[in-house]
Amino acid sequence: HDGSAAPSWWRGGSMSGSGAEEVGGSRAGPTSTQHSMPEFSAAAVSDDGAASARSFRNIRKSLAGPLPNLFRATFQQAAREAPGESWLQQRIQAFDTGGRQRRKQVLEEFLEFIGQSAASGMEELFANQAHLFFIRLTSWFSITLPMFYELPLQLKVFLTFLEYREQAFIRAFFESGTVVPLMHTLSVDFNVSDEVRCLAIMVLH
Repeated sequence: HDGSAAPSWWRGGSMSGSGAEEVGGSRAGPTSTQHSMPEFSAAAVSDDGAASARSFRNIRKSLAGPLPNLFRATFQQAAREAPGESWLQQRIQAFDTGGRQRRKQVLEEFLEFIGQSAASGMEELFANQAHLFFIRLTSWFSITLPMFYELPLQLKVFLTFLEYREQAFIRAFFESGTVVPLMHTLSVDFNVSDEVRCLAIMVLH
């Protein structure tokens, strides 16, 4: 073949001129058309790094601090003493160490204290001390019943406990076994006054 038949970019035996530029352009095309990475300035990178470091330090500082006590209010309420808790605790000690006359005095003081209180229940007024006192009362009633000792006073104390209709004391009253001897006071075998019989009926009711 003569030179005239050769492609224009082959003439002259070298890839020069527009043909070389065309081939070079076609070969360099894929490289030049690739997506270039975004350029970041050193100042922007430095600012972002400083912000991240500050955020990390703040998070670490918050975690290192004392955790909030979510149950503080509950604990404070539980630890708060009921209005008459200490008062009744002292009367329970006097009841345990005293004789019949001292125990009678404790019951009278108890009724007077209740009469001056505006509480809506024994647990609100005396907390757990009310349960401890009630257990002692049911035990003492069974002991003193055959002697008819201060039955009206003891029944008035029972009535004071039960008139609030707190289930804990109603259940304790039945579980203590006091109901059976209390019902015996209504029988003809017990020579008690009408006041005692009336109070016994009210307590059972």
